[in-house]
Amino acid sequence: MAKKPKQSNPFTGRWRIVSMEPWDQEFIDDEEEGYIEFEDKDLGSFHFG
Repeated sequence: MAKKPKQSNPFTGRWRIVSMEPWDQEFIDDEEEGYIEFEDKDLGSFHFG
């Protein structure tokens, strides 16, 4: 029986943070644009402020 090809996760990649309840956009993008990044194998990172 042939293996099914692994489907890529549509959320993989870097996503810009455009809104966070307690902080304004200036704070979120203080050092660089705020982001959340989803990588393969359940890894990822985020940065804001």
